[in-house]
Amino acid sequence: MKHWKSSLCSMLVFLFAAWTAVASAKDIVVGFTGPLSGPAAEYGQDCLDGIDMAVKELNAAGGVRVNGRKYTYRLEKLDDAVDPTRAKNNAMRFVAQKSPC
Repeated sequence: MKHWKSSLCSMLVFLFAAWTAVASAKDIVVGFTGPLSGPAAEYGQDCLDGIDMAVKELNAAGGVRVNGRKYTYRLEKLDDAVDPTRAKNNAMRFVAQKSPC
């Protein structure tokens, strides 16, 4: 139980980081790190499916406008296999690859 809480926390931290980077991005990248393999894979896939459904609905509705510019959402995923260290590394990897600089 402790592991999935750490993974969920890491995922939420990255979602916040992706949202704050919207000013310099063409897309709003929603990064998901969760258990897509291992003992909690079914739970992780359910979470990913829910986020994917929300991204598709938002994009189908025209995305979002910020300061007059239109943005769409893009979902990217990484597997952490219920390992908190791997979840943290995945979140750091997302931020490093999608740096707003």
